[in-house]
Amino acid sequence: MSEGKPWVTDLAWGLLPVIFVLALHADVVKNDFALDAVPIVQTNPLVENGNIGEIFRSSWWGDRGDRAHRALYRPVALTWFALMHRLGDGPAPFNLGNLLLHALVTAARFGLLLVLLRRMTHRRWIALGAASLAGVHGIATEAVVGMVGAAELLAALFVTCSWWSFSCGQRGWGPMRGRLLLFLSAPLWLVALLSKESAALFPVVLALQGCLLPWGGEDEKGGLVARFRRMGTWMLPQVGVLAVWLWMRISALGALFDFGGEGVYADFSTKDRLLSALAATGKVVLPAFFYPFGLNPNVTHQDVPPPSGIFEGSVLLGLLVWAALIFWFVAALKKRSVTALFAAYALASWLPTSNLIVGIGAITAFRFLYQPLFAVFAGATVGAQGLLERRARVGRVLVAALVIVGALGAAGAYRLVHEWRDARTLFEAAHERNPNNLWVLQNLTSLKYLNTKEKPDIEAFERDLSALDEIAKTLPHVPKTGEVDSGTAHLAFQLAMNRAKIHGLKAQDAVSKGMEDPLLVRRAFDEFGVARATARKAEVWARRRPGDLFEARAFAVRMRIAEISLLPRLPGATKEDKDAALASLINDLAGLGSLLKEDITKAQRVEYHLLMAEAARLRSAKGEVRFHLEKAYALAPENAEVAFSLAQEAARQGKYEDVLRLLRPALESGQAGPVLFELACRTALRLNKPSLAETYRRQGLRSTARSPTEREAQRRLAALGGRKR
Repeated sequence: MSEGKPWVTDLAWGLLPVIFVLALHADVVKNDFALDAVPIVQTNPLVENGNIGEIFRSSWWGDRGDRAHRALYRPVALTWFALMHRLGDGPAPFNLGNLLLHALVTAARFGLLLVLLRRMTHRRWIALGAASLAGVHGIATEAVVGMVGAAELLAALFVTCSWWSFSCGQRGWGPMRGRLLLFLSAPLWLVALLSKESAALFPVVLALQGCLLPWGGEDEKGGLVARFRRMGTWMLPQVGVLAVWLWMRISALGALFDFGGEGVYADFSTKDRLLSALAATGKVVLPAFFYPFGLNPNVTHQDVPPPSGIFEGSVLLGLLVWAALIFWFVAALKKRSVTALFAAYALASWLPTSNLIVGIGAITAFRFLYQPLFAVFAGATVGAQGLLERRARVGRVLVAALVIVGALGAAGAYRLVHEWRDARTLFEAAHERNPNNLWVLQNLTSLKYLNTKEKPDIEAFERDLSALDEIAKTLPHVPKTGEVDSGTAHLAFQLAMNRAKIHGLKAQDAVSKGMEDPLLVRRAFDEFGVARATARKAEVWARRRPGDLFEARAFAVRMRIAEISLLPRLPGATKEDKDAALASLINDLAGLGSLLKEDITKAQRVEYHLLMAEAARLRSAKGEVRFHLEKAYALAPENAEVAFSLAQEAARQGKYEDVLRLLRPALESGQAGPVLFELACRTALRLNKPSLAETYRRQGLRSTARSPTEREAQRRLAALGGRKR
C-alpha cells in the first residue's frame, strides 16, 4: 500500500494532524453540558440506563421535541453516549470521547487520502494538509465542543472507514484479493447511517469511484463498461444495507420519514424554503469559512430573514457556492480526476442537511459541514499540488491562501473551545456577536434569572424582558402567511411565559417573608392570580405547538393550586371562595387533560397526573391521589417526585420493602437527590440492612443538593453515619 515506502513513515506522518487537533482542542474536556447536550446526554434516561435494545427502538430525542426532531434515528450515537456515561456522570467523559473521535476521524482521513492519491507525488504532504485543515478549522470544531456533535463525528468516522475499505478492495488489496474489504464497506456504511442520517447519499461517491478509478489488475485506461459492471456487483451490498436501515427506522419510529411538515420551514412555501436555504449558505456558511469568529450556536430566522426574491445578495452568494461545487464536480469528472470524488462527497454529505431536498429541524448548523469541509480542503490541496507542478506562481498563491484560511480557522476553533465552557459563557459570547438576537437573549435571560441557584433580581429581570419585547416587535414574518414562523412563535411564547414567571417569583418572595402578615398574604395571592392570567394569555403563541400549550396551562394550574393553598390565610376568604376556586381548578384540569391526546411528551403526561394528584389532595380525595400517583409511576418510575410520594405513603403503612422497591428506579436513574436517599437510608435501617443503608447514605452525600430542603437532608444523612438501626 505504501509502494515500497516503510509503513512506519506513513504512520509518523499520520500522527502529525492528530497531534494538531488534540493540542488545539485539549481544553474541551473542561467544558460543561450545554444546549442539546442537556436533554440528549445529561438527562436522557436512555443514556443513563444504557439499555441497548431500548436505544435501538427509540428516536434520537425519545418522546421529547417536536415531530421533526423525533424523526431522527441515531442509535449508534446514543449507544456511544451510554458507553461514555459508564465512565462517569459528569461532562468530562463525553467531551473526551468527542476529542478522541475527532482525532480518529483525522487519522482515518489521512489514511484514506494516501490510498486515493497513491499515484500522486507528494501525496503525504497533500494528505497532511487536507486532514490538518479539516481538523483545526472552527467550522469543524462545533462538532467537537457540542457533545451531540458525536453523531456527526461517528458518521464521518465510519463513512471514512467505509470509503477506505472500498478503495483498498477496489485495488485488490487485502484478504480474498480485496473482496472482503469491498464487502466490509457496506456494514461500515450502515454504522454511519445509524450514527446520523447525513451519510445517506454516500454510496453515490462509491458508485462514482467504481466507474472512475481502475480496479485491481486493470489497466489505468480500462473500459468504462467493465468498471460499471464490477461497480454494480459491489453496490448490491449497499442496497441491502439501505433496506436494513429503512426497516430499522420503520420498526423504531413507526414511519419512514415524518418531519412534521418540513421542520423549521414548516410555515414556508417550497419556493421560500429553497430561497431561505440558499440565503443561509450565502449569509452564514460562506463567511464562516473565511472568518470563523462569528460562529452562531443556533442560526434562527432572525439571522436569516426570509429573502424577498432570488436577486437578494445572500441568495445569489448561496447560488454561487452551490454552482461552484457543481462546476467543480463536472470539470473534474470530464478530466476523470480523483477530485471529482471529493466534489461528489461534498455535495452528498451537505445536501441532506441543507434544507434544499427536504426541510429539517434547523436552518443550518456548522457541525453539518464537518464532512463537506474535509471534501473541500481535500480538493483544494490536490488542486494546489497540480498548480505547483504546472503554474507554480498560481499554485503558491493557492497554498498561501490555504495556510491563511487554516490559521484563521485554528484561531476560531481555539476561541470556540473556550466559549463553549458552559451555557452561560456560550450565550454571553453569542450575545456579544449578535446583540439583538432574540433566541440568544431569551436563553441568557433564563440562565440569569430562572435557572440559577441564587435568588433572582426581579427588577433586573423585568428590565431585561422589556428590552426583549422591543426586539420581538422587529422579528421577520413568513412570506406565505404574513405571520411569524412556528419557531419565532415559540420564542414569543417563552417571553410571555417569563412574564408569568416574574409574577410567580414575586408571589413566592412574598410567601418567603412570612404568612403572618395579611398584606403579604394578599400580595402573594394577587401575584399568583396575575401569573395565572399571564400564562393563559401566552396560549395565543402556543396554538401550533401542543407542548407549549400544555406548558402554559400546567403553569396556570400550578398557580391556581398555590392560590387555593393561601385561601385559609387570606383575610375575608370564605368557604364559598374555596369552593369556587376548586371548581375553576377542575375546569382548568379538564382543559389540560384535553391535551393528552395531542403530541405531548411523556414528562408532560407525568406532570398532568401529578397536578391531578395535588388537586385531589386539596379536595381530600385520597383514592384519587393514589390513583394518579400510580398512573404517573407507571409512566416514569424513575421520576423522583412520583417515587417519593408513593414511597412515603407505603412508609406510613409500614410497608418498608415496598418503599425500597418504589424508590429503586429513581435511585438508579442518576437524577435522585438527597431527600430520596435519606428516605431509602432510613428505610434500610428499619429493615436491619446496615450495608445497604450505608450505600444509600454515601450516595446521598455525593448527590447534588439544589435547595435548602435537600441541603438539610444531606446534613441529616451525615448525622446518620455509623447508625445500625
